[in-house]
Amino acid sequence: MDNFDLGAALRHYRKRELLTMREMADKLNMSKSAYERLENGIIDPTYKMMMDIRKKLDLEEPIPTSLEGPTPPVLDSLTGQIFG
Repeated sequence: MDNFDLGAALRHYRKRELLTMREMADKLNMSKSAYERLENGIIDPTYKMMMDIRKKLDLEEPIPTSLEGPTPPVLDSLTGQIFG
């Protein structure tokens, strides 16, 4: 799975909706400074935070199931082919 850039997704959403950082922070129930750090990639969100943001903004991009790195390859038991 490709790495999901939450900051870029937030920035894209905010600009598309013509929101300021303050308005976006209010929408996500967080301080403006916390939102700025999140959008700029200074802080890494917890999985719960990512799920809450996705739900509040109805983001279409998938949220990674692990924050520890890339998704491991998957072995197709029928063909023996490795995916990922």
